Amino acid sequence: MIWITPFIDTNEANSIRIEVEFSMKKCSRYQNPSLMTACKESFNLYFYEAESDIADDVIPSWDATTYDLVDTITADHSYTGYQKEENKLIIEKRDMPLPKGLRSVYLALQDTGVCVSLMSLKIYYTVCANIFMNYLFLETPVGSSPQALEEREGVCVANSQRVGRQTLLCRFSGEWYYNSGNCQCLSEYQRNNGTECRVMYNRWNTISFRRITEQEQKNTDKETTVCIGLYKLRNG
Repeated sequence: MIWITPFIDTNEANSIRIEVEFSMKKCSRYQNPSLMTACKESFNLYFYEAESDIADDVIPSWDATTYDLVDTITADHSYTGYQKEENKLIIEKRDMPLPKGLRSVYLALQDTGVCVSLMSLKIYYTVCANIFMNYLFLETPVGSSPQALEEREGVCVANSQRVGRQTLLCRFSGEWYYNSGNCQCLSEYQRNNGTECRVMYNRWNTISFRRITEQEQKNTDKETTVCIGLYKLRNG
C-alpha cells in the first residue's frame, strides 16, 4: 500500500522537517511462519520535488527512480495487539533537504507488509525570524543541512545610513549568529531601542554663560520675574 500526499508548497524553504505519528504491531504476533516472514516492522518515506502541482493518474509515476527515498522508518516501540496491552503512539522526525529548489513537493509512504496505523503527518520548515539590531534582518529559511549557514544582508531602518555591510548568519536551529557592519542614525535623529531612528527633541547646544552684575539685575523687570539666578551669554 502507498499513501501519497497532496501537493505541498514549500515556499522559500531549503529543507523541510517531516513528523510522522503512527503505531505499529509486532510481527511476532503471527504464529504462521510464512506470515511472519512476509511481515515487516518498518515502512519507507519518499519525496518528489515539483515546480507546480503536476500530479495526475499517470505522473509522477510510482517507482524508486522517480521518487527519492528519505528514510526507512522503524518503530522504537511496537505492540502485539493482545488485549489490555498499551498501544503507544510513536513520533519520528526527519529533516529533508530540497536540493532542486523547486518550491513544492509530494511525499509518499510505502507499506511493504507492516501493520501500521498512520495517525498524522506534519510538514514544516524552520526560519530565523525577523530581528532588529540597529537594522532589520528579514525572516530567512534555514539551510539544507545542520552544517549549512544562510548569510543575509540587513536593511537599514528609516532615517539611518549604513556603516559597512550588515550581515548575519542563519543557523539550522533557527538562530541568528555572528553579525558584522552597522547602521547609524542620521543627524537630527536618535536611536530608539535599536529598532528605529526618531527625531531628536529638546536638543541643546553647549553655550558659555556668566553671572550678571548687580546693576544688570536692577535693570530686569521685577514685576514679571522671580529671580533665582540670572545668567547672560559670555561675549567671545
